[in-house]
Amino acid sequence: MVSLRQRYWQLCSDAAERLLPLHVQGAKTLSIDRLTLYASAAGKVAPVTPTVDLGTLSTSLSGPTGAATLSLPADPAVMTRDITQQVFLIMQYSFSY
Repeated sequence: MVSLRQRYWQLCSDAAERLLPLHVQGAKTLSIDRLTLYASAAGKVAPVTPTVDLGTLSTSLSGPTGAATLSLPADPAVMTRDITQQVFLIMQYSFSY
């Protein structure tokens, strides 16, 4: 049985997932300020800040297609060659209308 609190957070999560992309679609500029990758390594959370040209990424996302390709090289902590490794990408961004 799902509690009322669990259902509330599920609805909030679902709404954020649907509305966030709509929230930035009308933006004149979209700037990617930071990317951080997280994964579990030896029982601890391992953060990695990938070396990515954030300016080029921001320009591509602000362009007419609103799309960009992000290629991340392998590293020993997060982007390993283990296909069972779960990796989470946190993208900090800002935008203006």
